[in-house]
Amino acid sequence: MAGQVRLLGSPEKLAEEIAGKVQRDIEAKVYSALEAARKIVEKAFEDNLKRLEEELRRSARSAREQIESYAARREVELRKKLARIRAEAVEEILGQALQQLRGRVSEEEYVSFLARKLEEAISRASKYSSELVVVPAEPDVEAVRKALKEVEIPRGVRVDLAGETIKGIGGFVLRASGGLSLDYRLEVVLASAIEEARSKIIEILFRT
Repeated sequence: MAGQVRLLGSPEKLAEEIAGKVQRDIEAKVYSALEAARKIVEKAFEDNLKRLEEELRRSARSAREQIESYAARREVELRKKLARIRAEAVEEILGQALQQLRGRVSEEEYVSFLARKLEEAISRASKYSSELVVVPAEPDVEAVRKALKEVEIPRGVRVDLAGETIKGIGGFVLRASGGLSLDYRLEVVLASAIEEARSKIIEILFRT
């Protein structure tokens, strides 16, 4: 004889309870699923936000480095240009000062000065060669020619005036066979005085 199942209480009430339990279970699962999905979405958003922030920082850093590099290059270029302009100004003033110096000395005094320098140079070079050539600086061709006539040439030594000139503000270069060359241009003879004058010009022009 088969067993019988007896339902206690109202079937409708039992059905409602079962339906309510199922609904609560479903709602709980839906809530859990929504929470899990929300966390996944939030994490993805945070990860993307971090990447975006990192990218922005990287871009800002790169832009800053480029700007700093450009500014540094421009500063170096400007410093070089300023230094070149200053150097040109100093040399121009120095050249004018030397030309004025030449103008204040009489021709006779200047020729005597060149003659003394020629005697000194010939005395030094004649120890190594008996054939010497005097190459005058461009502005001093006639002055050197006159000075050479006043010089007593050592016996056995030949001194000729070159047909060419050499660049310089004045003076001459004495050349001997064998490659010896003695530089008596004014910028060399007066080197220490010129350097002192150059320092003074820089001090006056650019002191702060």
